[in-house]
Amino acid sequence: MCRICTYYGEPAKDVLNELVETILKISRHDVIGVLSGIDDFHPDGWGIYIRDSERELYFRSGNAIFSEDPLLKGIVNNYVDNIPSLHNLLMILHIRAASQGEPHGAEHSHPYMIANDDIKVVLAHNGAVKKRELLKELGRENLHDRITDSMALAIYIFEKVRAGFRLSDIIRDVMDNYTKTALMTTIFLKYGEEMKLIVTSHICERSRHRINYYRLYKICNGQSAVYISSSLAHELSNYSSLFKKFSIVPLPVEKYHEIIEVRF
Repeated sequence: MCRICTYYGEPAKDVLNELVETILKISRHDVIGVLSGIDDFHPDGWGIYIRDSERELYFRSGNAIFSEDPLLKGIVNNYVDNIPSLHNLLMILHIRAASQGEPHGAEHSHPYMIANDDIKVVLAHNGAVKKRELLKELGRENLHDRITDSMALAIYIFEKVRAGFRLSDIIRDVMDNYTKTALMTTIFLKYGEEMKLIVTSHICERSRHRINYYRLYKICNGQSAVYISSSLAHELSNYSSLFKKFSIVPLPVEKYHEIIEVRF
């Protein structure tokens, strides 16, 4: 299973550094993963997407994030140090523990990006969706053994947006018809001049341990919104003096989504 950390708002370096340190910590030892009987660490790759009004950076690795600690910190610090003043920042950071039978390597690390001249989809996902059914709907069954279920999801969303379907309808369709275990995602969508951040929270496996593990949390401090997996929420709420002054709120776990207008 995977862990997600998404940040949107004014670039607060202390907050971003604390998020980076925490995701590095849980990549080595995930307390919520252990308690849930799922994953005790996340060794199967990582990726990051950052953008502001003028630049974007996209990087993925097939290595464990804890083995590339200086690289991650350098990416985030260098980007934030050079962001124009009074500009917002979007960051999607993901660490992976691959599901059994799914391919490995940098090209299979999240977030996934699919783009043409008009549309860009950047997706980070935790959970499992019905890969075969998604690809069958698209007439692309030949990709089944070459991509992950989350990549199939990214392709599906991209193609549906390109075909003119409404974003809310696409999300409901995936929740109703294609989610196997959970659809915990943060998605950046650029369509022409419009930019949106989409957050989804839908869990099909409803045992207490599964809900505790899959659940996404939201942190708001007035200047930014942060969406994090449960493992980060546990660490930050219990061990971070910086985040103790913020409200860390669990998102609903059934057919929930937010669509946020992104402005830089």
